[in-house]
Amino acid sequence: MDDSLPNPKPFNPPPSNPSGPTPTTNPYDTEIPTDTIEHTPERPQTPIATSPLTNNPPPTPPSAEEVRSSNIPHKPHHFATKNAVILGILFLITAGLSSVVTFALVNSRSQKVAPVQQAPVSKISPTPDPMATWQTYTDVLGTYSLKYPLEYQIYNSANNTTILGSADQVALYKQVELQPSSVEKPSTLSISVLPSQIYTPDATAVTENVTLAGKEFSKITTTDSVGISSIEYIYSDADHLYRMAYVKGVNDNDFEKVINSFSFTSPSATTPSGIMTACTMEAKVCPDGSSVGRIPPSCEFAACP
Repeated sequence: MDDSLPNPKPFNPPPSNPSGPTPTTNPYDTEIPTDTIEHTPERPQTPIATSPLTNNPPPTPPSAEEVRSSNIPHKPHHFATKNAVILGILFLITAGLSSVVTFALVNSRSQKVAPVQQAPVSKISPTPDPMATWQTYTDVLGTYSLKYPLEYQIYNSANNTTILGSADQVALYKQVELQPSSVEKPSTLSISVLPSQIYTPDATAVTENVTLAGKEFSKITTTDSVGISSIEYIYSDADHLYRMAYVKGVNDNDFEKVINSFSFTSPSATTPSGIMTACTMEAKVCPDGSSVGRIPPSCEFAACP
């Protein structure tokens, strides 16, 4: 069936009257013959589908058994139960830690803090000077002084020479002095103050320069044919020649300390002209068996020990 509607006929207004105005009329008041009107056929109406629920019977009220079953709480899901357990454990742990921390804070505030005791600081004692107890010797001419151990002995030999060493070595030196032919060489330190002169060491000697008492000494090492070495310290100025010598042996360390303690004093062994007086090489035997020599400038014998 064609659902399109027919086009209405066009409306043609009546022609105008030339003789004069005509009364106004409503064109729609003119009665139109019914046989000339075309009736539009009615569109068939589609039946409206009714919902199946329209014809359903009214709902039946639940039975008592259904009401009781609906009131029973549903069992929680397994995942929700596990989360609840974990949350509960975390809550207990947090509560326990908070209690421990709170108790520790309260307890620490209630207790008095003990003063921290500092460990005693150990003071490092300075190393004692082994030369602090040594004696000081000044030669009879007053030209020098030095320090020597308490157990050492001093012996003033001839020609203004001082012998220093242990008791047995000084005694051996005296024997060699009385018997020049002896081949023994005592381990003693000899200090001599001689008239100024040019000192010529042995050709095989080894010489080096060292500073003692602010002066430059020549250190001369000489070794003889049998391998015995001797050490000499030589210094010479316009008036004197200073010589310190020892044979290397058991007392080398002490002798070096004695030499390093050497210092110059005011000279008194010179004549007004500045020339040192030389005395004869004689020896005087003392009551204890030792001997002493003459000492310038008076050339008197030195005092017995």
